[in-house]
Amino acid sequence: MGNNYGRAIALGITLLLILVALGGIGLLADTLLETLPLFLLLGIVAGFALGLYYMYVTLKNMGNG
Repeated sequence: MGNNYGRAIALGITLLLILVALGGIGLLADTLLETLPLFLLLGIVAGFALGLYYMYVTLKNMGNG
């Protein structure tokens, strides 16, 4: 049972890192192009979508294994 908690924590941290990384890239692009907050918002939305997709694939594979 403890193994599942570790997997859940790792999955949550991965989701957070994807969101922060893409949001940070968007913020950097906005700073360079002076378009604040366009790319920041796009980065956050893309990070959220990619994180949810990663979570879906990971949970689906955990169920099959």
